[in-house]
Amino acid sequence: MNQTISEYKKYSHLTLNERIRIETFSRLGVSQSEIAAAIGRSQSTISRELRRNQPPKNKVKYNAEKAHERYSDRILNAAKKEHLKNPEVRKYVHEKIVIGWSPEQIAGRIQIEMEGLKTNYESIYQYIYNVCPKLIQYLPKRHRKRKKRGMKNKTRVGKILNRISIDERPVIVNDRIRVGDLEIDTFGSRKSKQCGQIIVDRVTH
Repeated sequence: MNQTISEYKKYSHLTLNERIRIETFSRLGVSQSEIAAAIGRSQSTISRELRRNQPPKNKVKYNAEKAHERYSDRILNAAKKEHLKNPEVRKYVHEKIVIGWSPEQIAGRIQIEMEGLKTNYESIYQYIYNVCPKLIQYLPKRHRKRKKRGMKNKTRVGKILNRISIDERPVIVNDRIRVGDLEIDTFGSRKSKQCGQIIVDRVTH
């Protein structure tokens, strides 16, 4: 599939993996712009995520798991209402699933290729499991047993010698299918004067 990592992220939702990193950075006092640069998202995405899921003052700060649960509930409710009613969308889903695309990838590409039409990956999963189960065999292995569910200012970053561009990452890594593909964030915050590393398995989502 001819699709860069940056384009994929532009049209994909935050994963639990990314929310865990946002929570960790936030608790360490890392700025939103630095968080955005570290995980490859726009600052507006980070700001919106924190604003939407930030509890009232004097309570526990942003919690990645609770934020992801709320997000999953929103997606599930939308999926229940939708169920891929549009025949063009259903046809597109069938065509791409059988050649190995994941529902996440399909949902992102629909927004790019099908003007005026959109869906989300949970709707695609619900459609496959509840309406067209013959497509389950084409899902990534980790989803085949899935249970049915009812930047203006650039941050200065030092260059790493002999580094491999994220755009050259193998497709299997981007699809988060294989256990053991780790993401490591090394950070330092001018605001909090702290530094450290965050290591997360990409299979987390």
